[in-house]
Amino acid sequence: MIYGTAYVGGANSCGSANCGTVFALTPSTTRPWSETIIRSFNGSDGQAPNAGVTFNSSGSLFGTTVIGGSGGGGTVFQLTPPTAPGDPWNDTTLYSFTLGNSPNTPYGSVLVGETGAIFGTTFVSNISSGGGKSGGAVFMLTPPSSPGGSWTESTLLNFWLSGVGVSPYAGVIAANGYLYGTNYYSYDANGCGLAY
Repeated sequence: MIYGTAYVGGANSCGSANCGTVFALTPSTTRPWSETIIRSFNGSDGQAPNAGVTFNSSGSLFGTTVIGGSGGGGTVFQLTPPTAPGDPWNDTTLYSFTLGNSPNTPYGSVLVGETGAIFGTTFVSNISSGGGKSGGAVFMLTPPSSPGGSWTESTLLNFWLSGVGVSPYAGVIAANGYLYGTNYYSYDANGCGLAY
């Protein structure tokens, strides 16, 4: 099967377009493949998923929405597969970013670490000392100590202050204890982006 997201569409309206979906495509010996919508966003739980979804070892899907959520600045969500075929997936908003706070507007996919922590990037951030918008951030979400608790967001790097470019559009990958990613703009003469 193939799993993905649609930036618009789905059952719920968010102004001029519907709020977006997570879908599954089931292979078929004849075309077309069959499509199942496993989540239709409604704005309050997120809107406009831009990146794909990430599986963890237990089969749950994780992803982001660019805007929406309780804070308006996008969300990180989890979809848990049903216990019986045909039942709905269980959807949970793990974290809602707040506009005006650091960070917000996650365009990229997330990385699920071995300990259950979630890593990702945001296109926009906020320099807490000055209040001005910066060029995005790398964040980590730490799972709650007990089921049903709140996830904790930590900003690992604020790109405006780091000198390694700004505005990460994609997520991060991990290797040998390091995180790697790309930035949309760079500070060199070309300004054409970079890998960090």
